[in-house]
Amino acid sequence: MNKGIHNVFQRQTAGGDDIVSFGRMYVMNIIALWCIAMPLSFMAAFWWKLPVVWVVLCIQSDQIFKCLPVFIHFRKYNWIIKRTQDIEAGTTQAEG
Repeated sequence: MNKGIHNVFQRQTAGGDDIVSFGRMYVMNIIALWCIAMPLSFMAAFWWKLPVVWVVLCIQSDQIFKCLPVFIHFRKYNWIIKRTQDIEAGTTQAEG
């Protein structure tokens, strides 16, 4: 019974480095929000007096800046965790 309860609450990573990425993504989200989106939106609304559509685009502009680091991390393939089993050796590839 304890094993079943453990399986219910166990986190499944699906072959990726979600813990490492979460830390980086959290910092990147904070920096993008407070250093890019908020100042740009403030300037668009109050200094440049742009229409609402342009202010909303400025609010969403941080998504463009977050795409580059995520794309670089994705293309390195360091995030992949192999969860397959080597048939000849009888061990998982993560163990060596």
